[in-house]
Amino acid sequence: MKLVTIPLSHFCEKARWGLDRSGLTYDEQPYAPVLHRAGVMPRGSTTAPVLVLGRREGVAGSTAILEHCDRHGNGTILFPSDPAVNAEVRALVARFDRRLGPPLRAWLYSWAVQDRTRLAPYVTLGVAPAQRRVATAMLPVIQRILRIALRVTPDSHAVCAAKVDAELAFVSELLGDGRRFLVGDRFTAADLTFAALAGSGLSAPGYGGRGVTFPPAPAELAPQIATWRATPAGRYALTIYDDWR
Repeated sequence: MKLVTIPLSHFCEKARWGLDRSGLTYDEQPYAPVLHRAGVMPRGSTTAPVLVLGRREGVAGSTAILEHCDRHGNGTILFPSDPAVNAEVRALVARFDRRLGPPLRAWLYSWAVQDRTRLAPYVTLGVAPAQRRVATAMLPVIQRILRIALRVTPDSHAVCAAKVDAELAFVSELLGDGRRFLVGDRFTAADLTFAALAGSGLSAPGYGGRGVTFPPAPAELAPQIATWRATPAGRYALTIYDDWR
């Protein structure tokens, strides 16, 4: 199997983590942002991750890949069989995919696209040397496409930070009753999804598994990252990385 990724992407981290946990072996096929379409469009997708199973067969999307891991992995089930618990897990996964992943991605890129020297390390992270050269040459085009795709405005960075604040506050409130996991009494797709999607904004040690080394937090972003890390939700995500990644 091949996993088509954007190495920096927290949705790709979610899929990568699920595959690693399930014991399924795969080769990661990393692409720079925008250039990734060459890897995913032949599989009928416009976004990464995509798990390539054969010449014409693939699984698109991080949640679908986690479901594939449950069906074909080593038995470390992420979606519990109990219908009520399963529904609660799926509701949180869908919520984080919608309310945490996109604004955190836009928070980072709305800062990075302001300056090509900021953007370059994130665009070229984890890709092969030949693709790194192409991505570097295409950096002005990638910068422009990301601005348009993410609808970057002068207020985007602050607006997206506020949305992340709200979602971390939601998780902090959930954890306020002393629960060990977000749902039930064991690690599920809800915990994995939250930690993976929050991981890039927390500069979580272990983010990317064995395949990706996350760049050090720039000085301009470090105060916000420290604030998020200090919340109950941020501390929880870092603990999940320590214990389960």
